[in-house]
Amino acid sequence: MNEKQSTQQNPMGKIIAKALKDESFKKQLIADPAGTLKAEGIEIPEGISVKVVADSESVRHMVLPAIPGDVTDEMLESIVAGNSWGSPSGHHQLSGIALCPTRWSG
Repeated sequence: MNEKQSTQQNPMGKIIAKALKDESFKKQLIADPAGTLKAEGIEIPEGISVKVVADSESVRHMVLPAIPGDVTDEMLESIVAGNSWGSPSGHHQLSGIALCPTRWSG
């Protein structure tokens, strides 16, 4: 898969890469996530707010995903495996980069 195909399939990956390369864009993304994402062609549904945080050398963030409805054993198994899960309202994907304990050591 080439870079163009990759960014078309993963627009949030494109945003993350841009923020890592461009400190000004990163600050804008943190200060106004919805406006910045909209300017990049990503619409945030009404009623949803987005908060962007950045890891530092000494602080790591762990995001707990919102899971609609009751949690089933199958959903938990899928989450532990790092996969997505289905729900009555559609298909959900765990967001962010998978936590890797070796990265936490610096």
